[in-house]
Amino acid sequence: DGMELFSGNLENGKINSPVITIGINEKVNAEVIRSINRMPKWKPAHINNKNINVQISMPIYFGSQN
Repeated sequence: DGMELFSGNLENGKINSPVITIGINEKVNAEVIRSINRMPKWKPAHINNKNINVQISMPIYFGSQN
């Protein structure tokens, strides 16, 4: 059980430059980054019908299934 926190830039629906800010260990950190890089595009942020780049931070929770 645990939690990782990553941050990155959301640009045109793609998360660029993801960084682990709170990690469990190097192996889990690498898998989280790999998974983030393989995500499908997100809906881009926009203001006045214009796409904008934003900084995001998001926790990822891990738990065991019993």
